[in-house]
Amino acid sequence: MAISPLPTCKLCLAPNRLALENDIGSGMLTKQEVASDLKMLQEDVYNHMMNHMTVQVPKSAAEEKVKTIYGKRDVLFNNMVSLNQRLDTYLNNNSLTPADTSQIVKLAGEVRRTVMDLAELEGELRQEQHITLIQFNELKAAILRELSPEQQQKVIARLTDALVP
Repeated sequence: MAISPLPTCKLCLAPNRLALENDIGSGMLTKQEVASDLKMLQEDVYNHMMNHMTVQVPKSAAEEKVKTIYGKRDVLFNNMVSLNQRLDTYLNNNSLTPADTSQIVKLAGEVRRTVMDLAELEGELRQEQHITLIQFNELKAAILRELSPEQQQKVIARLTDALVP
């Protein structure tokens, strides 16, 4: 089986890709609406948002990764809100048909997948925050090394005052 060198994701190829990504991320559009408009599966929209979503503001690699993680987190959060609303619709019915039960099972699977993805993102974010904190401390140390001892004491005193409530 040959691998295609060109992207085949319909959302990646959409001329209004960035606007669609922003609207999905902000909750203005649902995966279902985008899937319907682009004639693709909802799962493919979800996969695009988790694996292909572009970062629009070029930053350092760490900043870019954190922004991507937060963007994915927003998508997942909006997905959870949507799933909750859809589940409520079914669960508020006094009687459920076999088709309703099947939909509830599918929704439960989506909830599970979303929760797993959120947990994975949380781990990535913790790792990035730790790295960012280390980089910040290294920057502070480098700046302090360039100052005179008197200036160092003033800066350290200000930092200490800022940290103590």
